[in-house]
Amino acid sequence: DGTIGACGRNEFGQLGDGSNIDRVRTVVEPLPNELPIKMIGVGPSAESVFFVTDDELVWGTGLNDQGQLGTGDTENRNIPTPVKFEESTFEPTKISLRISY
Repeated sequence: DGTIGACGRNEFGQLGDGSNIDRVRTVVEPLPNELPIKMIGVGPSAESVFFVTDDELVWGTGLNDQGQLGTGDTENRNIPTPVKFEESTFEPTKISLRISY
């Protein structure tokens, strides 16, 4: 049915279910217009999560204290939020995340 399940710690909202409560099982909040997701990537220490949709949009949720979600601010998110890119020709092929590059 297109839903994405999640479980585990959720201190920073990294499960994307609209809460900050640890869960044994939950469902990630649907993206607007129920955009289909083709890739999922987990950030360092599993505190941030990224989703890539079929139309190449990237969404992030979780820890963002240093702007690591790419949302243009430093607010943690507990629902998937659009990542901002300067170039409109961005076409992700995989997601790779590290503490530092």
